[in-house]
Amino acid sequence: MAKRKKALWDPSKRPAANARLALPRLAAKYLKAGESLLLGKPSPAELHQFRLRTKRLRYTLELFDRCYERGLE
Repeated sequence: MAKRKKALWDPSKRPAANARLALPRLAAKYLKAGESLLLGKPSPAELHQFRLRTKRLRYTLELFDRCYERGLE
């Protein structure tokens, strides 16, 4: 049986509260993945996958930009 991922979103909380809890974790995971990629010799396919991951993170952050002060920019 596949291991279930822990949900980052708590439906009992407002979107802003969830964003403040979930987005820093997502960003930290993203940065760690990028750091690991840079330490190796990534293939063009790996770089492309990271580029797509970058876009997904950016779009996610843009959805919640109102939950943060101007610092998110």
